[in-house]
Amino acid sequence: MRRALVVAGVEFRAFVRTRSFVIGLVLPPLLGALGGFAAWAARPPEPAAPPPVRIAILDRTGSLFDSLALSAARRNAGLGARGMRLELEPVASSAGFDVAERELENRVREGELHALAEIPADAGAASAEPVRLRIVARDATRGDLAGWLEGALREELRTRALRSPGVPVELRTRLERPVLAELQAPAPAPGEARGLAPEPRAAPALVRRLLEQLGPRQKLVIAGPLAFILFFAVTIAAAPLLQAVLEEKANRVSEILLASISPFELMLGKLLGSLAACGIAAFVYAGTLLAILVLALGAALPLGLLALFAVYLVLSLLLWGALYLALGAACTDMKDAQNLMLPVMLVQILPLMFMSSVATEPTGGLARLLSVFPPSAAVAMLLRLGHDPAPHLLEIALSLALLAASALACVWAAGRVLRVGLLAHGRSASLREIARWVRTG
Repeated sequence: MRRALVVAGVEFRAFVRTRSFVIGLVLPPLLGALGGFAAWAARPPEPAAPPPVRIAILDRTGSLFDSLALSAARRNAGLGARGMRLELEPVASSAGFDVAERELENRVREGELHALAEIPADAGAASAEPVRLRIVARDATRGDLAGWLEGALREELRTRALRSPGVPVELRTRLERPVLAELQAPAPAPGEARGLAPEPRAAPALVRRLLEQLGPRQKLVIAGPLAFILFFAVTIAAAPLLQAVLEEKANRVSEILLASISPFELMLGKLLGSLAACGIAAFVYAGTLLAILVLALGAALPLGLLALFAVYLVLSLLLWGALYLALGAACTDMKDAQNLMLPVMLVQILPLMFMSSVATEPTGGLARLLSVFPPSAAVAMLLRLGHDPAPHLLEIALSLALLAASALACVWAAGRVLRVGLLAHGRSASLREIARWVRTG
């Protein structure tokens, strides 16, 4: 093990001292910042807020305008900066309503007003007959105005009817009784990993209110980014290892090391050192995303879930790092490596391909299979923890055990491929030949 750590230290120093490592660490955020600045500088000017929609209210009851104006104010307060605002204008004419009506229709015709709404005098009467609300508008497409006026007037008339002296207080209370829904998961079953699942109700107040609007999907909104961060970190940390082995194979330095160290120790040392170097970029980018997530969600991310995330991340890095190192050892150039990378990359993105299936049926057979299949176990299990019921603790333990065993097996197999591949200089191997190298060593 000491020799493996020595190799790991050499690999780490060799990685971080290269100019390409520094450029690869600094260039992506710099390009991202420049791209963001360019998008901000080239953004089109924000459209101006549309002019308010002016509606004249000819209230023949003499008592409904104030209620409609209050309803319009509440509606305007909930709009964004570019929403269509309503301005209600009361009709007051000493010449009488008929004269005012003709004047208002002329203003609508000339475009000074958008609409004229006439509320009949019997609107407030105790009657079951429908209220005939007359609306005069030049633009026939403004049906949304009619819908809003109908709804606002209906709500006001209903409220007045409930508050009338003839309605008993008990009946009025029952009719105005609100209904508030509170979503709760069933009690955890024996062995269910509910303690490792996200807890949206423990989030800060502002975030908790936003999550409550998502209903049953709020746990998935917390667990989903964790799965994405893990996949992102593994991809940017493990993929560069292939290129590193290709360069070392061309220099034929490892042939000397194989004379004094076992293939497993050499592979483990190269894997640890290379992952430590490439993990710096993963820590910078993925760690920043994780830190933002933890700061935003607070106690909604339990410590057990973060610890499980860390274990899955380490084991996944070992698994995929060993696979990419083995591919690099079996090839002579990047062109040959690309042919072998395709099936490996298809397996790597397997959990993303079935993400919707796991989210739809988290307790189904496919989701359970992906949770214990080592290449997809980490992402699938994190996604399943975002649902109720949570996976069983035995499933998580089995998933971790299989992933750990697979990672060690890949390191061992990659060591055998590395020994043969580095010595087989000048030619590449197919997948079938790589499997033979693993069997025969």
